[in-house]
Parts: sequence; C-alpha cells; structure tokens
Amino acid sequence: LLTAPVNFEFGGFRGSMNSWRDFGKWNYELIKGQDVLPSDEVSNIKELVSETSDEKAKIKLLYEYMQSRTRYVSIQIGIGGWRPAPAEAVSKNGYGDCKGLANYMKAILNAAGIESFYTLVSFGEKMDKYMDFVSASFNHVILCVPVRKDTIWLECTHQDLPFNYLATDTDDRYALLISSEGGKIVRTPKFIKEDNIFKRIGDITLYETGSSLMNLTNIYSGSFYTFSHMSFSTKSVSEMRKILDQGIRFYNFSLNSVSYNENKNDKPSARFVYSLSVNDMTTKMQDRIFFNPGLDKSGYIGETEPFDISVARSEIRTDSICYYLPVGYKPDYVPEDVKLKTDFGQFICKFEVSEEKVLFRRHFELDECKLSKDKFQQFRDFINAIAQADHRILILSRTKKSLTT
Repeated sequence: LLTAPVNFEFGGFRGSMNSWRDFGKWNYELIKGQDVLPSDEVSNIKELVSETSDEKAKIKLLYEYMQSRTRYVSIQIGIGGWRPAPAEAVSKNGYGDCKGLANYMKAILNAAGIESFYTLVSFGEKMDKYMDFVSASFNHVILCVPVRKDTIWLECTHQDLPFNYLATDTDDRYALLISSEGGKIVRTPKFIKEDNIFKRIGDITLYETGSSLMNLTNIYSGSFYTFSHMSFSTKSVSEMRKILDQGIRFYNFSLNSVSYNENKNDKPSARFVYSLSVNDMTTKMQDRIFFNPGLDKSGYIGETEPFDISVARSEIRTDSICYYLPVGYKPDYVPEDVKLKTDFGQFICKFEVSEEKVLFRRHFELDECKLSKDKFQQFRDFINAIAQADHRILILSRTKKSLTT
C-alpha cells in the first residue's frame, strides 16, 4: 500500500503531489536561488572554457573541474534532505551531498552560459512500477545537460567517474527533470547488449607437476565497467586478490602481478591484467593429465519450485584462452563443441587443437527478459546446460616418444 499527501508543507515550503509537474514545482522552489557562485569563480570558469567553442568539450572541462574540487558528504537534516546547499557554500567547503554537488555543477555550467537541469532519480532499486503514483520516491540527484542532437548525463557524487557515464545504479529508469515549469518524467540512458561486454583473453602454461602459470587480461565495458571501477579502481593488491578469490574457481594460487587501467573515453572501458601461479589446475593419473579449461565457478539451478525470473540487462561474456601443454603430452580427449540458442540467449564453446596447445573459446550471451513461472524450466535447462558444458574435462596423454625416452 502506497500513500502520499496531495498537499503538504515541509521546511516552510508548500507543495503538492497532485501530479509530477506539481511535485517538480515544489522541488524547483527548493533549488531557486541556490546556484549563485562567487564572482571570482565565475571569472575563472569563463576563462577555463574560453579557448574552446565545442559545447560538449566545455561541459567535460567543467565537469572535471567540479570533480577536482569536491567530495561527497551525505547531508540529511530537516529540509536539507531535500534542499541543496548553496553552490557558494559547496565551492567554499569542497564537499556536498548529491543535491549540493548537482546544484554546484548546475551553477558552474550556468556561469559558462550552458543550460542544465537538476534531475531526481532512484538510486539502486528502480521505482518504474510506481510512476503512476506521485510520491517522494526518488532518493538521488543527477544533472541532465541537453546539447545539440544529444543529451549529457552527469553523476556528480563520484570524483573519478568518466564524463557522461551513468553507472548501473541510475541507468535505464524514470527520472524527474526539474524546471521552472515543474517536473517532467524522462528516462536515463540504457546500456545496450553490444556495449555490455566482459572479455577475458590470455595464455595458460600447464606443467606435468599439476601447476600452471596464467597470464590473463579481463576487459570490461558498458555495465561491466561499473563493476570493474567499483571493484578495482582504488584497491590494493591484497584486496584485488580477495576479489579474484570470489570469481576464480581455484583455491591454491599465488598472485604474481596485477595492474588495473581505465580508458575514460566516450565508451569507458577497463583492463585488469594479472598473472597467477596455480597449484591445483590439473590432476595427474599415471600417464594422463586431467583438467577443466573453464575458469569460472559456473553453478547449476537445482530442483526448486518455479519462480518468476528477471534479467535486468543484456550482456556478452567471452573467453579466448590458449593452453600450452606440458612437454611430452598431447590431447587425448577433447570435449565436443557446444552450441545452444534459446529465447533467453546463446552459448558457444569451442576447442581448437594442435599437438602443443589447445585454444579454448567460450561465448555466452544473456538477453534482458522478464519470465513468468511457466518459462522457468526452459531457463533452468539453458543455465544447467551451460554449467554442464563448463564442467567438462579435457584429457592429455603422454606421447609414445616421451614414454620411450
């Protein structure tokens, strides 16, 4: 049961939730007059962008200017939970909450003659199903900047996020754009499948002793960039190892080296490069070596009562790993290639074999969907078929020449 007042007063500001337009007018009254900057800062801002005529380049410069001068501090006292701090105070103190920082960014753009809009959005859980019911359901503020043939979205609380990038906590959902005319429902950008790619490449050298040396690179883009940025961008080597512990199926390994770099262009991406020495990669029995070429902890969906399933975003995950075989060994059994195609996505697993190496390729696409209980078994069969393919074993045998030697 949802409830909300039609008419209300809070902190001396009267408002109405009769419509999103009316609720937006109340929010506009809260921010009106809060975007005044000191005259010397206005002069600095104008000088900063004076050498470029490209509007998007100006906005990027000013966004990075704001990021370099501020940090996030939550402020939720009284009307301060709704009304942003004055831009002049944020500039002087160097901190603010989402409201204060978005309002400060708005003031910076205004000083450069660029129009922008203070925008309410739900951070985390989407509130889309409640949009027919006007209420104070938004919990975050971002900035919307219309430019010619495009719209720029600015997340102002992260001082190291790329320009014009909304993370997975605020993407693809309804938001309330605030102007003097009131509130207008808009939708934030959506990550498309072709951008949401996790790609892992590298080589693994196997030794007869059961150990292996892995040199791998994980490449993250689209929604996966959010994960990599939040996971690795400020982490120490020991913290990165803990993250690897959670994702890689091996337990007995040492981390030889690790590095993390980001490319903050129009489509941000990141590279996580690491080298591992793994002691439990293979099992040796007499003249044969057994190993699973998959690197992830793929799980089965067990027997359970059917339930509705929601996949929030389409995505693509790929592996291209070259296994260098131990000296004196050759492939004896290689699993068959697998190709699965369903209404939910597709899965391809292939092996390319030579005497000294095996190239393992894995491609998994999962499509955004909302499935009712009657589709549960089909989805379960698809996921379990992938898990079965991921658990298969490849067998190596000692060559006759090696046995003779």
